[in-house]
Amino acid sequence: MIRKYSAIIVLFIAVLAGASCGNAVSPAALKHAAEGQRLYELMQYDDAIKEYNEAVNIQPSFALAYLGIGRCLAESGKFDEALKQYKTALDLDPKNDEIMYEIARAYIEKGLGDEGLLMLDRAEDRNGDNPKLFLYRGIYYYNSMEYASAIEEFMKAAKEDSGSAEPYIELSYLYTNAKNPSYQDGEKAVEYALKAVDLAPDSLKALDTLAHAYFFAGRYDLAEKTAELALEKSPGNPVIKESLMRFRSTVKGSADEHNLKGAELLDAGDYNAAAEEFKMAVEIDPKFADGYYNLGKVYSQIKDYDQALASYKKAIELEPDSPRYHYNMAIVYGLKGMSADSEREYLAAISLDPYYDKAHNNLGALYVKTDKLNEALAEFDKAFEINPRSDYKNNSDMVRKMMDERGLTPKPVTSDKGKSQY
Repeated sequence: MIRKYSAIIVLFIAVLAGASCGNAVSPAALKHAAEGQRLYELMQYDDAIKEYNEAVNIQPSFALAYLGIGRCLAESGKFDEALKQYKTALDLDPKNDEIMYEIARAYIEKGLGDEGLLMLDRAEDRNGDNPKLFLYRGIYYYNSMEYASAIEEFMKAAKEDSGSAEPYIELSYLYTNAKNPSYQDGEKAVEYALKAVDLAPDSLKALDTLAHAYFFAGRYDLAEKTAELALEKSPGNPVIKESLMRFRSTVKGSADEHNLKGAELLDAGDYNAAAEEFKMAVEIDPKFADGYYNLGKVYSQIKDYDQALASYKKAIELEPDSPRYHYNMAIVYGLKGMSADSEREYLAAISLDPYYDKAHNNLGALYVKTDKLNEALAEFDKAFEINPRSDYKNNSDMVRKMMDERGLTPKPVTSDKGKSQY
């Protein structure tokens, strides 16, 4: 889903009364600007720009027509061009706070967060009551992947302007597009999108947001129906048509197919997309242990260890005899500093597969951290015995040196099918 630049053009009362920057607005220019606004709201940005340009050609001092052009360009991701239009508008109408807020957002969307925040501060000094102050700060935090702060700002914007759909559109977008899978939540995305549609039932953008939320939540039929409704409001709209084609061509497929696709994405480092595939796998087959296991790997990569543990526990609950599930769970416990739990899971993995050299080696490293050098040496030696081509011998040599420096003599360690003897 392409990010939508959600501000809706408002032709100010002064303009509707026939004035712009103290000058009378030509009825012909005003007519083109009104048509530009209509097309903007239908997400037909190229046609909207043509209408705004007609308005500017008729009346070059028409600041709000430049503002409209800027917003259409921003919707298309052309932020450099949008900023030129906004700055022209601000030169013509330097007291217009709305233009300043849009400049701030364009900077933020372009990736120039510091410049955007400075412009927001400037706009706040002149008019701090504008809910867009919170809305655009939320977008700044979203782009910085500070999702908790973004949600807080969006909720402030919703509170300040209880009749606006924009904060709910942004919240829905966050829950479908966050790069941290911990914040991906299809049901919340649908909830907020429905709120946006409830507040703005004629808003094409709200409908489009809802369609994508349904799709993300795996409710493909509703995604298709909602996109069809949006297309009825804006026939031939290329953005909606592209989304609808995607919805119609999507087939759930098998859990294995999604799991394999997720594994490819995980290897490529695309954790957001990988998590989506694994979630679809377990949605299709709630007893698909490998899907939960791979979700755990994604959460481990982004250092969300609590979610990783929850996923590994679910995988083990479904398939308790998988040594790799226990092994990966042991790693996460170790990262959380939970040594006893980590030891237990490594021993479980070794009990299930006595020749699991990585488990022996990692358990040895855990014992070094907990100052159980004799036990560590036994695990490193075992790992090297299983895999003599590895560098595990270096670990054994290191522990022998540590023990020698302390005057300790290695002693045989006995084990009983993976149960801890220490």
